[in-house]
Amino acid sequence: MNYFTKELMTNVCSPDAIGGTEIGLEYEREWERVYKRYKEYFSKFKNRFSKAFLNEFDNNGAFHDFELKSITYSYENSSVVFALGTPKYDYALKYTGVKAYKFDLPQDAYIDYHIDWGYCEFEMIDEKLLKHNILFLGRDYIDCEITFRHVSVKKRRK
Repeated sequence: MNYFTKELMTNVCSPDAIGGTEIGLEYEREWERVYKRYKEYFSKFKNRFSKAFLNEFDNNGAFHDFELKSITYSYENSSVVFALGTPKYDYALKYTGVKAYKFDLPQDAYIDYHIDWGYCEFEMIDEKLLKHNILFLGRDYIDCEITFRHVSVKKRRK
């Protein structure tokens, strides 16, 4: 993560930030500065995403706090699918033309482990490739990186 780092997340979610102390207010101002810088950066290549994807992404707060249900990787199709859920809807984010994929899941994560989509940012690698950096929230922060050519989203009511 280049913008929404673990350090920034820790600061923004700290008791100081929640309690409205002077240092907490400074964390909030830092969050706003980082958010503005990222939005400016993202606007340079936002047109590489479909309108349908951007609508779902924007209308759902970048999937913040959605539950991660499963991850499916296909070597044959060079694709990764994240199944996400909310109380009303299920979502499938499908990345195609995947060139690299990393998910730092803790070893004990398979034993009653709840993971939520935290914060994310897109990065332009070159004319063809994009990268999605995602910070998942479980008992610890979990880093994920996907380098891909295309991403789409499907939504269905539960």
